[in-house]
Amino acid sequence: MRPFTLLPAIAFLVFSVGQAQDNTSGTVEFKPDRLKFKVVLDRCVSKKVKAINRGSASIMEPVFSLQGTKEFRIDNNFQKCPNPLEPGQVCSVYIAFCPRNIGTSEAKLFFSGTETGVKLTGRSRQQGR
Repeated sequence: MRPFTLLPAIAFLVFSVGQAQDNTSGTVEFKPDRLKFKVVLDRCVSKKVKAINRGSASIMEPVFSLQGTKEFRIDNNFQKCPNPLEPGQVCSVYIAFCPRNIGTSEAKLFFSGTETGVKLTGRSRQQGR
């Protein structure tokens, strides 16, 4: 775990590696496979996720998608994916957490037909608490 401060928000990531099978008989490795955010209410924090094609087949039209709360979003301005995503190539995207309510939010980031993805957890609090 590598804590760091983004004023006025506090954010941290849990780095680990996950793998998922995609629908083209390849393997996608996520770095990290989980993102955790802690932020002050009404602030946004973005974090980067990479999907690496570890399989032997190309992934055509690679796309990230989210499932869960709308407090998480994909920043399409910073999504970088070669098309096709060849074996060994990396596709990256920034995920923003912009809480509208105090508490915990969850979502999951998926990549081009993978069944498993990146677990997203965000906690928000009022400023000064």
